[in-house]
Amino acid sequence: MLIICYSFPPYPGIGGRRWGKFVKYFVRQNIECHVISAKNHCQDQSVWGEGTTGAGIFHYPIPFRFRRLTTYTGKNIFIRILGRVFRMGVGFTHYSPYFYSSLSKGQLLGAASEVIRKQGIRTVIVSGDPYVYYYASMLKENHDIKLILDFRDLWTDDQSYKRGPQVKQKQLGYFHQCELNAVNRADLVVGVSNVITERLQSRCTNRQVQFKVIPNGFDHEDYGSMKWKFCESDKLTIVHGGNMSAAALLPMIDFLKAYTSLKKSNSALWDSFEIKLMGNFPPNFAKLVGELDNANIIVGNEFESNQKYFQKLLSAHLGIILHPIEYRDAKFITKTFDYFHLNMPILAITYSGVVSEFVDRSNIGFSFCPDKPIIPEEFFKKIQNDIRKKEYSSELQHQLDRAYNIAYLANMYSQEIC
Repeated sequence: MLIICYSFPPYPGIGGRRWGKFVKYFVRQNIECHVISAKNHCQDQSVWGEGTTGAGIFHYPIPFRFRRLTTYTGKNIFIRILGRVFRMGVGFTHYSPYFYSSLSKGQLLGAASEVIRKQGIRTVIVSGDPYVYYYASMLKENHDIKLILDFRDLWTDDQSYKRGPQVKQKQLGYFHQCELNAVNRADLVVGVSNVITERLQSRCTNRQVQFKVIPNGFDHEDYGSMKWKFCESDKLTIVHGGNMSAAALLPMIDFLKAYTSLKKSNSALWDSFEIKLMGNFPPNFAKLVGELDNANIIVGNEFESNQKYFQKLLSAHLGIILHPIEYRDAKFITKTFDYFHLNMPILAITYSGVVSEFVDRSNIGFSFCPDKPIIPEEFFKKIQNDIRKKEYSSELQHQLDRAYNIAYLANMYSQEIC
């Protein structure tokens, strides 16, 4: 099979975790994997690279066009000016200088066509953005392949792409059309949640296209024998690790404001908590947190190895899952599966829906819903009093393992490969 995944390891970022894991287990099923990804120009490397090299895995990283020019931040003034002028010029087209894939149709099609011809590829799986999906769908014009589009996110429904610099208003039409055309050309569309597949299916006019949910999951081999246990401490630590989308900024700030209000209403309760936020955040996040003037909120951008990250989870008391409003019924984001495997209590910061209901009903944590009025003092007292009562029943652990063990999910996915 051929997998087209922009952020496949060693390219850094959470986008490569899903396909790094699937490839690792596909090879164990004797499935030969050919992967086209972006060439890594970063100093950092993916923390999800284990199992993504070796026998049965053939990797073809390509330098997406103009990426280095548009992202150059060095001391050469001429190159910086050239990059700025180039971005302005692209802004007048229906392409986007902030999605390097939008400018790389010929490059991507050329590389993929060569692999398909030389290796006799019958199945092509694509994970990326609407531009990548659309360009890859053109492969069906000249090749007899089964095309599977794999969606981790709702791209054209995500309000952050409509508000931010990534896609200007006049470019949104092409952005939407790329996604729609690709979906209509696909043989199978896979989403990590039912919300994604249902939304895409509602727009698809080709009734021959199949839709299937294959969620993200956890890899037992990442954790060894690690399991979470309650640690007595002067403060209850609430931790978030990983990327925070612009769309998820509002519910997080609402939560932090509620916590900060305790400084005046109940300073002892306020000082019995600390909140540690690690990872990559929207540009204005640090400023918004700084304005709260709360010394118990710690923000760090340090790059963590998996093992260091897991150790921080084990020493904390609650792990945050953060959902914008459009994902309140979308089951679980990637980091949730770390909590599931470690049996760690969860703080779901999300609007009322499937996610908050599951956390509350399963007795594995607490839900902070911005659309539901709360009294901050009562909410944090409840955490303080009930945290030791939160636990994963043996039945729930078994259900989660059957539903989200990446080895099982890879086997489910492999049944779709020609």
